[in-house]
Amino acid sequence: MDEVIEYCDKKFTAEEGNGRYLDLHEHYLRFCNIKKLRILAGQGLLFKADDYLTWLQNFDKLQKVPLYLKQTSKKYLIYLTELKDYLVSFFKKTQPLIEFEEVKGQVEEMFESEWEMCSLFGWEEVILRLKGQSDNSGPVTADGNTNPLYCKACNKTFANDNVFMHHKKGRPHIKAVNELSKKGEGSIKARSEFSEQEVTKLKTVALLETWILKLKQEMLADVF
Repeated sequence: MDEVIEYCDKKFTAEEGNGRYLDLHEHYLRFCNIKKLRILAGQGLLFKADDYLTWLQNFDKLQKVPLYLKQTSKKYLIYLTELKDYLVSFFKKTQPLIEFEEVKGQVEEMFESEWEMCSLFGWEEVILRLKGQSDNSGPVTADGNTNPLYCKACNKTFANDNVFMHHKKGRPHIKAVNELSKKGEGSIKARSEFSEQEVTKLKTVALLETWILKLKQEMLADVF
């Protein structure tokens, strides 16, 4: 027993309580240090982040972060990278019997598939723009952006993130996405408004956001 306790003490910080809790205070402070994010949150244009606990409940709502900030903010990229790395590290420590490389392969395969089908949650309209295929259709929010809860393939708008995520796992949605993709085959390739470097950067951001969403809502759901 003493050996087990010693092992846990080396693996986890005091705040992590031998793997029962996450210690994300450093990442909350990093979020607060991104001035544009803090201002948007204060204006009610982002998710609630008044204090650590409200941020902890909402930090995975990354689809609300404006595209221009994802394009230009180095601090945002660092924030995502270090938050994702911490969550992955915590998952590995609390789930040592799970082969992480296999999990990683599944997540990244899913990401590539949904990226190609323009069906990645929160990125649907952006990917179409990156590929030069956007027709800017679909309902918009009060700030003029396409509603992130709108499913173009099924022409439906959903009440919240959880309902939308559940919808995207269903067969009718997958079938609708495939049919929409086929309609575009054989057409003249459109020119994207983004450079190749910008596309690469935004795809990196999208993958980091996908990891954070997956880790919080599924892989580490028991500790949130």
